[in-house]
Amino acid sequence: MSRYRFLSHFAIACLLITFIDANSTSTIRNELYKGDITFYYEWRGNYGSCALNQSKIDPYHVAALSRHWMKLPKGITNPNNHPLCGDDHCIKVNGKRGSVVLKISDTCYGCKPYDVDVADKIFPLLDDPRKGRIKMTWRFISCNAKISSLNDDRN
Repeated sequence: MSRYRFLSHFAIACLLITFIDANSTSTIRNELYKGDITFYYEWRGNYGSCALNQSKIDPYHVAALSRHWMKLPKGITNPNNHPLCGDDHCIKVNGKRGSVVLKISDTCYGCKPYDVDVADKIFPLLDDPRKGRIKMTWRFISCNAKISSLNDDRN
């Protein structure tokens, strides 16, 4: 009898952990963040801290998040295995000129917690690149979303 009680408690614990993980992911995806956006050139020919092949195939649609987000979780020593480097983690950045969907591919060491660094070819889709740094909003979304156009909504 005690063996069955242990197994049922174990099963309940597993269900709770699954529920909490699923819940925290949806909470992150519903949150709208405000910060600055800058652009960088270093992405050219590099894989970034996520070691993405996608950055070689589609090098423009990538973003670097701050160390606030890209700090390695306990038990992970290789940045390529960071949960935000996964296939389904993208961000949608909203600027004055429109919105764009970007794959998380790198860490921005000079960024404040909610700042985003994008490829220099992406910045003009959001605002005038001569500004160099602008205020914007962004959120986590599924990478299944398509690359946004200049006429996309600002959410």
